[in-house]
Amino acid sequence: MVLRCCLVALSVMSFAGSLCAVEEEPPKPFPQMSQFIGEMVNRFYYDQKRVNPTLMLEHSMRELEENEISFRAEISDGSLRLEGLGKTTTLSLPKLQSLKDLAVVYDSIREVFPELGFDVNRSRDLTYVMLNGALATLDPHTVLMPPKRAKEFSESISGQFYGVGAYLNQDVGDVRIERVMKGMPAEKAGLKDGDKIIAVDGEPTVGLTLSQVVDRIRGPLNTIVNLKVEREGSQEPLEIPTSRGVIAPPTLISWQKDQIGYVRLDQFNRYSNQQLDEAISQLQEERPLRGFVLDLRFNGGGLLPQAHMIADMFLGHSKEVVRTVSMIRSPQILQSGRRLVLPEVPIVVLVGPSSASASEILSGALQQNDRAIVAGNTTYGKGSVQTMRPLLDDSIFKFTIQEYQLKDGLSIQGQGVDPDLALLR
Repeated sequence: MVLRCCLVALSVMSFAGSLCAVEEEPPKPFPQMSQFIGEMVNRFYYDQKRVNPTLMLEHSMRELEENEISFRAEISDGSLRLEGLGKTTTLSLPKLQSLKDLAVVYDSIREVFPELGFDVNRSRDLTYVMLNGALATLDPHTVLMPPKRAKEFSESISGQFYGVGAYLNQDVGDVRIERVMKGMPAEKAGLKDGDKIIAVDGEPTVGLTLSQVVDRIRGPLNTIVNLKVEREGSQEPLEIPTSRGVIAPPTLISWQKDQIGYVRLDQFNRYSNQQLDEAISQLQEERPLRGFVLDLRFNGGGLLPQAHMIADMFLGHSKEVVRTVSMIRSPQILQSGRRLVLPEVPIVVLVGPSSASASEILSGALQQNDRAIVAGNTTYGKGSVQTMRPLLDDSIFKFTIQEYQLKDGLSIQGQGVDPDLALLR
C-alpha cells in the first residue's frame, strides 16, 4: 500500500489524524465550548429551521459510539446513561427546547468523560466528536475543526507555510521523496527524487506514519531540519541540512498550442487571482491568444473573493457575479469591476462533478453573462457560504451563514452548474 503526501499541501481530514502524535500536549482550556458553539449557531446560522436539539443529541451520541468502541449511550425519558472504560454514570436530561438547553447537557457530558476513564486529551477529542455529531445534522459544511486540523486547513487556504518543498510517499513503511519542487529549499539543499528519508533531526522514521514525518519536517521559517537519506548509488547514508522556507503550493498549470491558451486552476487560494493574471500575461507574450480554456474540473473551491476577482478579469463593467442570501438581510449582489483581460478572446470553461463552491460561482457567472461556454459535466452543487471563527483552544468553527446564487437568483445548492456542452469523457 502506498501513501502519498505533499509537504506543501498536507491535509488530515479525520479526527484519527489528531491522535497520531507520539507525545501530546494537554489541550488548552475552553470551559464554555458547548455554549459558545450554540450561541454562534443561534445567532448566525442561516437556516434556523434545521436546528433540532433532540435530533442533535441523538446523532452526537451515535457518533461517540462509532468513534470510541468502549462508549455507550442510552437516552430515555429524563435521563442519559453513559458507559465508558468499564465505568457508567447517569445524567439528568431536561426537555430540550433550545440550543442553550442542549449546551447544558453537553457541558455535563464533558465533565464526566474523565469519570468514565478517559484522559484529558481523549476527553477533548471526544468533545470534538460529540459537537461535530450535532453539527452534522445542520449541513455537511458546518464543522468544528480540532487544532491540528484547523492549522492544516488554514495553511491550505492561505496558500503558503514553512516547509522544504517536496512531495513524499510511504510504501511498506519506507518514506521517500516522490518529487522535489523546482526552486524550493529541498532542491537547493541537494535532495533528489527517490531519496529514502531514514531520519529527521536524528530521529529514525521507522514506525512513524507519513503525517508524523511531515510534522517533523515542517517548522519555523529559516530554521534548519537535518534529513538523513539513503540514495541509490550511494554506499553510505547522506546527511542533508535543509532550510525551511515559505512554500506556495503550485495550484496552476498553463501552456499554449496554436494560440489557444490553457490554464488548469486547482484551488482558489489567496494567490489564485495573481497567479492566473501572470499566467495569461505570459501566454500572451508567447503569441497573442485567439482562444482560452480555463480548466476547473477538479477544483473544489476555496476563497469566494478570489472567484469574484477572477470573474472581474473576464466580464465587463457592472455584470452580476454572485448574490448572497441569508434569513436576516436582503440579498447582497457582487458585480464585476472595470478591469478586463482577453476582452475579444472566446473562452471555454471545463467543469465536472469535482468542481465545487467557488468553481461553480466562477463558471456559472461566466456562463450566465454569456462570456464563456461551459463544457464537461454538471458540477457538485455547493451553494452555501461559510465563515470561520478561531476559538480559544486553537480549533476553528466553520459554519454556514448564507446561500449564494447566480444571476437572477439561480440556485447552485444541490443542483450545480449544467454545462452548455456535455462531454462524455
